Amino acid sequence: MSFGFTTLELLAYRDSPNEKRKLELKSKFWELFGIETGYKQLDERKRLTAAKVSELLLVLENPELPLHNNPAELAARTMVQRRNISYATQTIEGTKAWDIFM
Repeated sequence: MSFGFTTLELLAYRDSPNEKRKLELKSKFWELFGIETGYKQLDERKRLTAAKVSELLLVLENPELPLHNNPAELAARTMVQRRNISYATQTIEGTKAWDIFM
């Protein structure tokens, strides 16, 4: 028995969505997050993740959505790195200018 699904399966679904495959992927999600392990912290984390099922499986309803938000994360990381290196701006005008250039 295999639990969960891979990004490759989601990419394949996104390229060729169909109802049968959507039901299979939802079923795999519940196989993974519907089983209690007996380990309290893990079961709690799984419960919290399962509560977000509509958000996590949104790609099954809207296959055109990206599977991750890496571009947004990378953009934010770049700004934080620059801020840490320069120790932030010294004036309000500097902050505004920084925001404009970002």
